[in-house]
Amino acid sequence: LVAHMTMLTGLYPPQHGVTEADRALADSIPLLAERLHAAGYQTIGLYHPVWANARHGFQRGFDVFRSHGEADEAEQHLGEELARLDPARPFFLFLHLFDVHSDPTSRIPPTVFSAPPPFHDFFLPGACARLAGDAYDTLKKHGLPPEKVEAMVALYDDGIRHVDSVLERIFARLESEGLEQALVIVTADHGESLAQRDNWGHGGPWQEGIRVPLIVRLPGSARAGERVREVV
Repeated sequence: LVAHMTMLTGLYPPQHGVTEADRALADSIPLLAERLHAAGYQTIGLYHPVWANARHGFQRGFDVFRSHGEADEAEQHLGEELARLDPARPFFLFLHLFDVHSDPTSRIPPTVFSAPPPFHDFFLPGACARLAGDAYDTLKKHGLPPEKVEAMVALYDDGIRHVDSVLERIFARLESEGLEQALVIVTADHGESLAQRDNWGHGGPWQEGIRVPLIVRLPGSARAGERVREVV
């Protein structure tokens, strides 16, 4: 929630104020979608309804603000919305995916991380079986043996590989529709601590928490392959 609002306002959390689940963005603070909409852009927001809801103000400035479940459904919605665009006008797309995340604690039987076939147990065959009956919240309360840590990391990587495959199809579609000049940015709101230093969850003040992907594809592939090492 906090990081999403920072990305779309360009403000630090104390400035935008959306630091708790019951807070919303002040009307006086513009979102990126509002600025682009005012400049003539078509604006599409496709979001998973966790921490990016309209009640926080995220919907402001979007012509379309549409929720989805998993990444495959997001891909379907994107295809439908692209077909409705006016090709003579520029567009802004905010695509929010939540698949690379711990599974719901209410799932029966319990799981920690999971990905659909063919990415299920993709990196480590039998990883799911090693964690059979374990849930994220219960695992956090206990130290894990190395074989379970190995399985958990592999399952997390399965989810990343699944989302990569969806993004691959989305980017291929954009290119096939003549949108290869689009500016594309891929990033995340935080990393994930997977029992490193016995730490769990959404980061903490360590590299696994604060070093997140930020990939920028400029029009025409300008500066391709360049790596910027400064903190951003």
